[in-house]
Amino acid sequence: MVEKLVKESIEKLRSGVQAAVGTDTVQNLYSLLPDDAQRDIARNVAATFVYLKQPTDLAQWADQFGEGPARLAAISGGLSEIAQGHGNEAAQKALDTLSGSDRDAGLEGLALRWYGPEQLTYATGISDPARREDTEYAALSSWWGNDQGRCRAWLQTHANELSAAVAAEWLAKTK
Repeated sequence: MVEKLVKESIEKLRSGVQAAVGTDTVQNLYSLLPDDAQRDIARNVAATFVYLKQPTDLAQWADQFGEGPARLAAISGGLSEIAQGHGNEAAQKALDTLSGSDRDAGLEGLALRWYGPEQLTYATGISDPARREDTEYAALSSWWGNDQGRCRAWLQTHANELSAAVAAEWLAKTK
């Protein structure tokens, strides 16, 4: 029930119906959710908050989501929204304020925002090996589904930039 209210509130905020519901209301409802539900919708909550007001310090702003998976999802969604609404330069500036797992989450958000070679550059910058492989695979899947020819051509010349397991699997698909 609370999760449904949070999702409806997010939709209202995004559509400009701020008089009926504000970010404080969404934050209060969000805090009532169990940890797993918070993690699942943190990306959307964060993207909505960033859509309404771009924070100057993404890491400090993300503190409201606590430590752990919800925080990382919030950073991923927030940075993705900054890139969409304010461009790559603003996204890079926000990314430069992050370090460690926060930075990996930001890179993931940028890698999964669109498809193409630039997104794979973001994915390959992730320091956590498992997260990097997952993000590379997801970015390649998106690109392959949207532009198989360009993705195939890129893989033929740039597979060495990818994690070994991801490169091997995707090179096998191109044959």
